[in-house]
Amino acid sequence: MGARIWKGGIPFVLGEGWDYDAEYAFQFGSFGPGIQINTFPFFVAFPNFVGLPKSDIRAWTVSTQTGYTFNGVKLQPRIAINTGITSGDQNPDEPKLGTFFTPFPNGRFFGVIQTNGPLNIQGFRPSVTIQLPRRATFTADAYFFWRQSVNDALYDVPGFPLRFGLGGSRYVGAQPGVELFWPVTKHGTLDLNYAYFATGQFLHENPPDKNLQYTGLIFIYRF
Repeated sequence: MGARIWKGGIPFVLGEGWDYDAEYAFQFGSFGPGIQINTFPFFVAFPNFVGLPKSDIRAWTVSTQTGYTFNGVKLQPRIAINTGITSGDQNPDEPKLGTFFTPFPNGRFFGVIQTNGPLNIQGFRPSVTIQLPRRATFTADAYFFWRQSVNDALYDVPGFPLRFGLGGSRYVGAQPGVELFWPVTKHGTLDLNYAYFATGQFLHENPPDKNLQYTGLIFIYRF
């Protein structure tokens, strides 16, 4: 269950002054039943789903985007900041699930490098976009990530745990990057991007913690 309010802004239309986007979603329901192990003589044990109680899901997410386009300035720069929080599980000893799960996540929701997914995460992203000739745009931005709950894991894009961790630091890392988006022809678009992920204290506490670099060149043709 969710709601959204917005006005103008990329990627909807080019902003005329201020633009904004605010979204909220609440996730509820149940999951289970749990697994009970039955053992037969002379055979290995196997799981059997029998009459165990279900557990509740109570999770949420909030995201915002606010920007301003300087239409009277050369290259029409747009400065913006995005923020977002997806809830994590607060107590692993309780059956209630508090980790917000995105069923169909956007693979580039947190930039092109995609080191982590939209579960148990919070952060913000300042960015600057300028309009170049031939309808091209250039964007420079930086993502900063923290775990929302220190009693929950760090997850990848599909939702699999990358690092388990109870306690410790919230700070996951920072990811600066640049992107050039250029509609070369009526049907063809060129997308050139670079990103660098600098690992934070949580990954130093739960290695491996090597910094990452990503360079991508994508050509899209629309019929």
